[in-house]
Amino acid sequence: MRISASRDFPAPVDRVHAVLTDQAFQEAKCAATSTGVYTVTITPAVDGTRVEASRDLPTDTLPDALKSVVGSTLKIIETVTWGAAAADGSRTGSVDLRIEGVPVTMVGAASLTPTAAGCTESFEGELKAKIPFFGGKVEQSASGPIQLAIETEFSMVAERL
Repeated sequence: MRISASRDFPAPVDRVHAVLTDQAFQEAKCAATSTGVYTVTITPAVDGTRVEASRDLPTDTLPDALKSVVGSTLKIIETVTWGAAAADGSRTGSVDLRIEGVPVTMVGAASLTPTAAGCTESFEGELKAKIPFFGGKVEQSASGPIQLAIETEFSMVAERL
């Protein structure tokens, strides 16, 4: 299942990138999109920044048969690896999301692109649930919370700017 979202911000790429790779911001985002159980690790490098967040989410929206297998929470591990700034200031990143103990993954790309009024943050990803009989339902159930998490991040970035 394809998931995509984008939002314009009235700030340059470097400022939005600084928010997205800030420890306090990532912890606030995880607190807002989890059961309160999370960890965040940010690893700066010469050629970019890696942000890894692990958080527990409730399974309320999953089909009952799957909830009985996975329990009341799922551990989501999200890794975003941002590359160095390009000549025009833009940045791209790879996104890898997996659910611990369940064959559900999302692989995608994030970007920060300069605009005349600031920049645009965009995300494109493919959500896959390799679960016999339930795969499609799990993807549909997971897509809503994932979209909500993306929109929450966008709103929180806007508040920080």
